[in-house]
Amino acid sequence: PRIQADIDIDRLRYQQQEIGNLSLEATQFGDRKATSIRVNLSGANRLEAKGSYADQTGLIELRADLQELALATLDPFLEEYLDGSAGTLSGNILVDGPVGKPTVRGSIRLQNVSTLVKLANTRYAVADHTIELDERKIDLGNLKLVDPEDRQASLSGLIRHDHFTRPEFDLNFRTDAFQFLHTQAKDNPLYYGDLFLRSTVAIRGPVDRPTIEIDAATLPRSQLTVQPFTEEQMLTQEDYIVFANPADYHPDSLYQIERNISTAPNPFDLTLNL
Repeated sequence: PRIQADIDIDRLRYQQQEIGNLSLEATQFGDRKATSIRVNLSGANRLEAKGSYADQTGLIELRADLQELALATLDPFLEEYLDGSAGTLSGNILVDGPVGKPTVRGSIRLQNVSTLVKLANTRYAVADHTIELDERKIDLGNLKLVDPEDRQASLSGLIRHDHFTRPEFDLNFRTDAFQFLHTQAKDNPLYYGDLFLRSTVAIRGPVDRPTIEIDAATLPRSQLTVQPFTEEQMLTQEDYIVFANPADYHPDSLYQIERNISTAPNPFDLTLNL
């Protein structure tokens, strides 16, 4: 006997963002004790995935051909962080092994992508880059980022994991000149302005408690406004911000601020060299 299920959805949308025409097909053959799976996405995005699931062993094998996925498709799912994304993603991914701990291998290609990072109110772009992934790591390679005035920064390194559990950062960021902030008081009343930096950043450790080391210097045209705290805000913020009199320091000296910051729900260790 054969059991088959088909689902077709035309012009699937999420929060006004068109995802495409979705077709799902599953067929179970009684004598094989396995279910074949087929997923097809067409229209605004193009993806085809085929594979099978073994009912008795719990093993899955799935090959996905991501022909073209508009980056804007992800905006509704990341609306707190990104907006106005452009460009496309493509690639091939193989998933096999136990459903609870599958092996994932493949690559994702970024083609002329850009997005507005809301926290910085700045658009960043990547012209063409490929990210490799397997069951132990996501390899970013040497990713070149471009700001609105064509200044460049590089993000390189790995995100290590064990079948996508217990992820850990091993990342490096470097730039000779890059825009990190372009905000107004209405965006964030506590701090706002234009911030251009020469910087190196190292991010290490688990995602839930990373260690971040920053060596940075401000560049011309930087104008950053930090609003004074109210008494109530000082009670909650004074552990994290140190105000000092520049006259206490030698003009040619460098000073280092080292703070261990614990914030719920995502604490991190931060070292600043300014």
